[in-house]
Formats: sequence, C-alpha cells, structure tokens
Amino acid sequence: MKKKMMILSKLAPIETNQLKLKPINRHQLINSYELLVKIEACGVCRSQLH
Repeated sequence: MKKKMMILSKLAPIETNQLKLKPINRHQLINSYELLVKIEACGVCRSQLH
C-alpha cells in the first residue's frame, strides 16, 4: 500500500524547504526481531528543524 510522508533528507535551515512529500511502500517484516509500529500522529517543533 502506497502512503505519503514528509521526509527530512538532510539537515538545513527550514527556509530551504528540506521537508519533501514522498510516497513510500509499507515495510514488510522479514526478520523475527522486527516490529511494525503504527503511528497515528507525530509533531516536530519548528526549532528542531533549524
């Protein structure tokens, strides 16, 4: 299933638009030590992006 998420690919000032909306595939569990966690919401303080 394709979903979209905002990805921070490198550290830089937020004014340079470092967050990019990209489609991702749902990760498939392969190893017995992996865990799939569903996150309903997440927030990042703007000051953390600087």
